[in-house]
Amino acid sequence: MKKNTSLTLQKGINILYLFLIFFYFLITFNTYKDDKVNLGGDNVSYYLLGKSLASGNGYYDAHMIGEKDGKVIYGVPHTHFPPGYPGILAGFMKIFGDDLQSAKNVNGYFLLFSALLLFFLLQEIGLNQHLAFVSSVFLLHNYHVLYYSMYMYSEVPFLFFFLLFIYSFIEQKENISFLKDYHFYISAFSLVLLFYIKSFTVGIVVGMIIYLAYSKKWKEIVAYLSILILAILPWKIRMSGLHSTSYLTYLSYKNPYKKELGFMELNDWFLRFWANVKRYISVEIPDGLIPMNPIYNYKTPLPFYSWFIGILLISLAIYGLLLLKKHRLLLFLIIGSLLGILMLWPQVWFGKRFILPLIPLLYGLIFYGLQNMIMFPVKKYKPKLEPKVTVLSSFALFALFIPSKNTMKYMSFVAESPMQPKYKNYFTAAEWIKNNSKDSSITACRKPHLFHLYSEKFVVPYARTPDTDVIINDFKNKKVDYVIVDPLGFSSTGRYLVPAMKKYQGKFKQVFKTGKPETFVFQFLPNLGYEGEWKGDLKEGKGTFAYFDGTVYNGDWKNNVREGFGTFKWTNGTVYTGLWKNNMREGKGVLSLPNGNIIKTTWHRDTMQGPAEITNPNEEITIGFFNKNIFTKNQ
Repeated sequence: MKKNTSLTLQKGINILYLFLIFFYFLITFNTYKDDKVNLGGDNVSYYLLGKSLASGNGYYDAHMIGEKDGKVIYGVPHTHFPPGYPGILAGFMKIFGDDLQSAKNVNGYFLLFSALLLFFLLQEIGLNQHLAFVSSVFLLHNYHVLYYSMYMYSEVPFLFFFLLFIYSFIEQKENISFLKDYHFYISAFSLVLLFYIKSFTVGIVVGMIIYLAYSKKWKEIVAYLSILILAILPWKIRMSGLHSTSYLTYLSYKNPYKKELGFMELNDWFLRFWANVKRYISVEIPDGLIPMNPIYNYKTPLPFYSWFIGILLISLAIYGLLLLKKHRLLLFLIIGSLLGILMLWPQVWFGKRFILPLIPLLYGLIFYGLQNMIMFPVKKYKPKLEPKVTVLSSFALFALFIPSKNTMKYMSFVAESPMQPKYKNYFTAAEWIKNNSKDSSITACRKPHLFHLYSEKFVVPYARTPDTDVIINDFKNKKVDYVIVDPLGFSSTGRYLVPAMKKYQGKFKQVFKTGKPETFVFQFLPNLGYEGEWKGDLKEGKGTFAYFDGTVYNGDWKNNVREGFGTFKWTNGTVYTGLWKNNMREGKGVLSLPNGNIIKTTWHRDTMQGPAEITNPNEEITIGFFNKNIFTKNQ
């Protein structure tokens, strides 16, 4: 009877905690909700891919431009992100509509379900219900988790299915065949979805296989791998026929955003591993679990306390893991495998989003280790007080909310703040394209998905290469109409795009600019500007320059100016053929006029000098007229 009463009380407390978790979610999610478009390009890409799937157009970037057999393709198969998260968004869009705000709510639902699932998972691995409740509330209070739940990023859905996989995996019964246990199928389904959300899942699979091999469960290994291979095979077949870059290739670059730096060498891997170890200990883990002051910018020197807190949290997590009586090895292998992959991640891929799936488990392990340290003297000297101290020590952990107070204020500030002026102007330029270009126009820009959201026209990224000719030829091949020079602060615009535009400035005509900070819209005119020989970035040798006003020069160039022998044609039919120096007529030359007159004379600094020989005159002409400087075209 007493046991039944205890179980009833425990269930009642569980129901109360579940209600409180739900209530706290409503408070935090609605308090910090940001209705603005997130300025990271990935989340808009997910949204547009979800819309494409929901509308029945397939897994396509319908707004992007590609090439095939030398022809422009309007809309291209997507090859960067796996389709798991866009597919989830598409399912919600089918039911609730595809407007932006409704789509943004999807991650909020996943956050709520993650917190509820975490509550049961932590109890399953040995934590008491009070500690499980506190850990779930901490998850809902975590700045970084909340941030990614406000926008359309894949982190929070991945977090949910990660917890679901672990929970269903450990819930499998030992006394029946795994093929008869529905938990096996839930775990396998979760694993497939995880793979279709992030390739990062390979770490989970490695950890699971090592665990099953250690447990000598060979049939389970075969079953899981067979389901995974069969489920992923269609995607791999699709990708094999498309041009795409694998994550393994990205990892092998010294910097995937500066591919010209080349591939990793043996020593580079050691340096990357050690740099990531230091960064995760001193920044990602302490700031990811207990956000501090309010967010590191990765540039300022780290305070000593961040190292101290990082080492302390890792030590507590390891201690808590060692104290677990159930599933200790499984959690160690999965967490270790995921962290091992992150240690090989390019250093430019920084941020809390990569350890987000581990945050709820780390909370549970850290709190469990901390509580056991507190309980050790109580168990030894005052065992009767153990139940009360367990509850009190669990809720005492809420004091750790204090360090994250400033970050929550910052999150409220971000949600309530207007859009940054540089992005506001960027979107103003997009709206100009929307209102002033034809429906089939193509714009090259830094953040094409975001730009399309406001322009509703076709977009294409510029090639990220220091080879300016590659960039210009790419614009030509893809029939680009407009090019955006933005003030967003990303180095690739200044490193790649601007040098190409300076070198080929005659092909770019400014048609619009915003107020400060200025975003420029340039019309790309491939048939204008310079075509010919170069010496570095300078025009040198034979070449032709077609100007905006219709005039054309064809001839010799030296050190970026007209010098040597060349022909210049005006739109009224006037033609000069002769010698040039420093962009001006200098020496003997022939001027052919529209009325048929041909003047042979000598020029100095673009002005006719001395007597002129006039042939085929149809009207009276005075030499004085030709002593004027009538040439004003400079480049």
